[in-house]
Amino acid sequence: MSTTFTVPDFWVFYDAAGKAIASSLGTFRDGSIANATADDAWRSAFDTKKGIASAKAAGVRAVPVESADWEDFWHGRRLPAEIAEALA
Repeated sequence: MSTTFTVPDFWVFYDAAGKAIASSLGTFRDGSIANATADDAWRSAFDTKKGIASAKAAGVRAVPVESADWEDFWHGRRLPAEIAEALA
């Protein structure tokens, strides 16, 4: 039995105020999946356990984003629903 899951095109990291502060590309690279999970993306964007812990403590959140939404979400023209709801 095989398992299928969708890898987001990007992971965008938002600070507690809803500003995009980092991103990580989720894709196939060299025959393997890069940044398939939020944990993978955190490691890619913040390098160290200390950096990840510090970002999380500051309220940073990782949001999966598809290509069609990338420009709007990254440039702040609109926010992903979960970020907009958290700020409401």
